[in-house]
Amino acid sequence: MEKKKVLRFILIYLLSGIVFFLLTIPFHKVLAVFTVTEVRPSAVLYPVLGISFGLPAALGIMTANCICDAMNGFSPAVLIEGLIPQLLYTMVPYYLWRRLTNGEGHKHRLDSAVRVLKYALVCLVFSLLSALGVGVLLYVNYHFDPTQAALFVLLNNFFTSVVLGCPLMIVINQIVSRRTGADRTLTRNEIIIIITSAVQVILVVGAAAAIYAGGKTIGTYDIWNTIYIIGIVLIGITMPVSLVCMVLFGKKEKNSSGQ
Repeated sequence: MEKKKVLRFILIYLLSGIVFFLLTIPFHKVLAVFTVTEVRPSAVLYPVLGISFGLPAALGIMTANCICDAMNGFSPAVLIEGLIPQLLYTMVPYYLWRRLTNGEGHKHRLDSAVRVLKYALVCLVFSLLSALGVGVLLYVNYHFDPTQAALFVLLNNFFTSVVLGCPLMIVINQIVSRRTGADRTLTRNEIIIIITSAVQVILVVGAAAAIYAGGKTIGTYDIWNTIYIIGIVLIGITMPVSLVCMVLFGKKEKNSSGQ
């Protein structure tokens, strides 16, 4: 049993690091916004893998991020200073989620309105923490105002972790459940979550294409901040609608079962 736990720890560590690396390194030059940060789809992995797997995922992400930063030419001082913040970006969501779901069954499952709100709160805390971490590292090492970069990281991480994280949480839960022998099918609420995320992605991609086409005279930072602000507004519109649908369908099912 102990050997299985060690092997599971190592496997999660390696897979988390590999996935994070593959989702990070291609975007450094393609989607660079500042010299020290870029548009990172991999930001979704901090809360998702943190909630799902805890420490081994956190260590895997920390290692992969350090390798990515080294390949991108950051100084040894920045690499070392970034280790603890990187660990916190994953472990804080892990402990916060455990606290928020204390006493509940199916701790990793995202299948209700309340769970979605709790997950969004975890994403917000993670985003604020990462914005603070990047801001401090920039100020200490490069001695310039980190406000713009910190705001960009906040918007990037919150938008990415909510929009991509919700369906990814469902996928991971499906995989884990099936590996334990459970015959898991998608619930109505999970289908609503997936549809909502798909709509959000489509709307934001359309908005991004329009902004890039008409924003040739403004900088990359302004373009992406505009995209993220629009994206967060869309989250503010579509998420409440999906949550109301979950509640209404839940009440309808209860009434039907009561009859």
